[in-house]
Amino acid sequence: MTRRDQPRAAIGGVWPLVISATSLLIAVGSFVYTMRTFAITQRPYVGVMRVIWVTEQAGTPAWRFIVKNTG
Repeated sequence: MTRRDQPRAAIGGVWPLVISATSLLIAVGSFVYTMRTFAITQRPYVGVMRVIWVTEQAGTPAWRFIVKNTG
């Protein structure tokens, strides 16, 4: 049986479902991508304002970072 002999309803009935499922998959993927982008952009940004080399009272040297919320 060739393609020409197959009923037209059987051939045409599958493609709309495939196209719809593909569109739904792309839409859901775009929604998830947008959600994650929004979540990342709402985080505060912390900037290092100054770095100081200090010696603590016990005599252990350490770095001290002065940070500021810049977001």
